[in-house]
Amino acid sequence: MSDQSTALIGMVALNSQSLPAASAIMNRFSERCPNASVEGDIEEKDGTFVFTLNGNTAAVSLMPAPIPWSELEGPCITAWWWPEAPQRLKSHTAHVLVMLMGESGDVIERHILLTHLVAAIATTADAAGVYWGSGTVVHEPQAFAEQSAELSPEHIEPPLWIDMRIEQNEDGSFCFFTTGMESFGQLEVEIDRATLEPKEIFDFCYSIIHYILTSGKTIKHGETIGRSAEEKIKVTHAHSMWDREGDVMKLAFS
Repeated sequence: MSDQSTALIGMVALNSQSLPAASAIMNRFSERCPNASVEGDIEEKDGTFVFTLNGNTAAVSLMPAPIPWSELEGPCITAWWWPEAPQRLKSHTAHVLVMLMGESGDVIERHILLTHLVAAIATTADAAGVYWGSGTVVHEPQAFAEQSAELSPEHIEPPLWIDMRIEQNEDGSFCFFTTGMESFGQLEVEIDRATLEPKEIFDFCYSIIHYILTSGKTIKHGETIGRSAEEKIKVTHAHSMWDREGDVMKLAFS
């Protein structure tokens, strides 16, 4: 797949309907991302500010309404890394829509820039949580900021942007699937059935996803992958086990 993602979006859920001044947010952003290039003036009006960031257009908008609970409920319930997510996010009153639009830099670099901008807002505003919609994942604000602090094209943290889910099948085996690879111009990853322990499944898939994102390579239909020369897991491009459009990248463990 080619990279077709020219608009990236993150959201910060707020406990109050107010946003710090653009200058405070940009100061925090500059601390996190000192090599970023902010070009021209920052245009600020009615809870929105827009600026040019590394050749792309960044926009930050205060939305005086919560993110719909129908959109957040599933991600909150499945956020095992943040058990308090339903309680923290169900009562938020407003949110900030954060966008990065353009094609300057590769897709990893753009994700990193947007992540630092979202983290700058999450740590200056009265934030209830962070929602990365393309991956349908939620994060505790401070944890999101800390986990993303050292991001670089060589050092990425896929769980910031991608839901990597393991569920048990009726026969006791496990399935695995991602949500969020599409925003990187890649196929979602699925395993229909594996008898490995969940941690081993997760670790294997994490390493493959990390490789795909950092290399930018698409693993083709019929190829094999593995963590060693001996390990050969066949890859097929086929219909999803879920109701998704197009093919996904399936890993055959059994």
